[in-house]
Amino acid sequence: MAAETQNILPVTILNAFTDDFAGGNPAACVFLTPALSTSISSATLQAIAENLNQPVTAFIAPLSANASSQTLRVRFFTSEEELPLCGHATLASAGALFADDARVPAGVQELRFETTRGDVMVAKRAPEGRMEIALVRAALTELEGAEADELREVLAHVLGNTPVVYMGKADAPYGVHVLVEVDTLHLGELELNLPALLDTKFLVNILTARSAEPGVAFESRMFHGTTHTLEDAVCGSAHALLAPYWAAKDALGPAFLAKQASARGGYLQVGLEDAEGLVKIAGNVRKVLQGQLYV
Repeated sequence: MAAETQNILPVTILNAFTDDFAGGNPAACVFLTPALSTSISSATLQAIAENLNQPVTAFIAPLSANASSQTLRVRFFTSEEELPLCGHATLASAGALFADDARVPAGVQELRFETTRGDVMVAKRAPEGRMEIALVRAALTELEGAEADELREVLAHVLGNTPVVYMGKADAPYGVHVLVEVDTLHLGELELNLPALLDTKFLVNILTARSAEPGVAFESRMFHGTTHTLEDAVCGSAHALLAPYWAAKDALGPAFLAKQASARGGYLQVGLEDAEGLVKIAGNVRKVLQGQLYV
C-alpha cells in the first residue's frame, strides 16, 4: 500500500499586544502556498485549528506583491468555527511576516490581508518594532428606556455593587457589541458572575474604566459567547468602540495608550484618524513557537 502524501506547513505561534512569553493574545499562523490555499478543504483547516488549540489560527497565502506592499489571502479559525475577521491574529500574522525576509522583503511596509468575505485588513510596520492595524471606528448609541433597564438588571447580577456609568451599543459592522463603563480603578480585579452575561442580547460585552496606571488612558475587558462566556485576552476590534468613546469623554488627543486588564493582559497604542474614520491600533508581537505541521 502506497504511503499517503503529506503536506508540510510552516507554523508560528505568537502573542499579540505584548512582549511577554505568557502575555497578550496568542494566535497561530499557518503558511500555505497559493495552490494549496485554494485546494485545501475547510474541514481540514478546521481540524488544524482544533489540533493547534489556540484562540485563533490564521491561514495565510501570498496573492501579489510590489516593492512596498504585499497582498495575502487569510482565513481565521477558532477551535470551533471560522471567523470573518480577527484583529489580534492579523497583528500576529504581520509580526510573523515582517520578521521573515524570505516572505516579506525589508522594503515592504504594508501588508494587505484579504478575507474570503472580501474585507481587507491593512497592517504596517510601526515605531519601536510594533505592528499596526487599522479598523473602521464605531459609533455608539446610549441605551435608553426598556433596553437600558433590561441590561442594567443583567449587569447587577454580573457586577454586584460596582456602579455602571454608561451603556452604549455599536452600529454596523459592530452591531453585536455593547460598551459598558463602570466606576472602578480595579477593573482587572473585579470578581464577575460571567454566566449572567449570557442574558444580555449582545454577543460581545465590553467593560471599561479609567486606569490607575500612570500613562494609561483607560482599561477594558471583553467577553463573548452564546452558550458560555469567554474572556478575550486582548481584543483589537473592541478598541474600535473604546477609542472614540474615551477620546471624546476625556479629550485624549489623537494618540494614547490603552490596557486590556485580562489575566494575560496587553497594551495597545491607539490612534484616531478622523478624516478616514479609522482607529489605528499598534502593539508588540512576541514569537513563542516555530515549526512544521504534517497534514
